[in-house]
Amino acid sequence: DTKLKAVHWVLLVVAWWKARARLGVDAERDVGDLLEDVLRFYAEFPFGRYIVRATETSPFIEYGDGRLAALKGLSRFPLWLVDPSSGEREWYNCGEHVDADTVAEIQAMDSPVRSF
Repeated sequence: DTKLKAVHWVLLVVAWWKARARLGVDAERDVGDLLEDVLRFYAEFPFGRYIVRATETSPFIEYGDGRLAALKGLSRFPLWLVDPSSGEREWYNCGEHVDADTVAEIQAMDSPVRSF
């Protein structure tokens, strides 16, 4: 299956939340508003430019980042979401089966909350 699973969304939300917290965004908002924000964020997110690693302080890592230089055979995926439980395979992409059509569906959402 090439669709995003719940685990993918959990990691994406954690990464989004960490990025927002660094900006000092007010966390006292309605859950519905936060859901709308996270879905809108990923509807506009340039997945082809970044690897998402929710465990990092800055969870969005550009493909040109020096930390990725040691990865042999680095290839771009429509969605690269680092598995936080990958152990020895530190940069394992748990989103490797998510296809470009799924990413396009996320980015084509007119009103993200109503699309779910």
